[in-house]
Amino acid sequence: MQKALQGAIGGLNVPKGVCRFRTQEEADEIATHFATPMGREQRIVVEVKVVGELLLTNYTFTDRISDRVTGSEREFARMQAIWAEREPFRVRNFDGDVGAARFASRNPGVKYVRMLAIQGVHAILGHIDAVCAEAVLAVSQTAAQSDPFIETYRRRTASQNP
Repeated sequence: MQKALQGAIGGLNVPKGVCRFRTQEEADEIATHFATPMGREQRIVVEVKVVGELLLTNYTFTDRISDRVTGSEREFARMQAIWAEREPFRVRNFDGDVGAARFASRNPGVKYVRMLAIQGVHAILGHIDAVCAEAVLAVSQTAAQSDPFIETYRRRTASQNP
């Protein structure tokens, strides 16, 4: 079960080694809980409130990502659709469910949420930053190929703006 949890934390492809439980029993307990209807609901809450909001804050409030990039509309629409499917503002009542109470108040549930918030989000941010750095490097290595186009544009617009 630990392998299944490792590869699919919140439906995200989290890098190997992020999901670490001390025992196989801990991993099995989390996976078994998430297979229940109440466990699925708790997983959604954790994904939305812990992972989703931390990532959203990191990338939007810091201006590290912009939703105004031409051509990104499809990607943003897809992310919004996935977010809406999780019904982030729907009230969920976990009262009276023993499994939900155990997950929210004791290990391995508490450990899982803490691990996801710290290690999981850190790994996701690190991966995104590495991909961005790779893209910047690729563009900078081929920047000279665009120089003739830039120079042509400058010559054309120089006569329009004396």
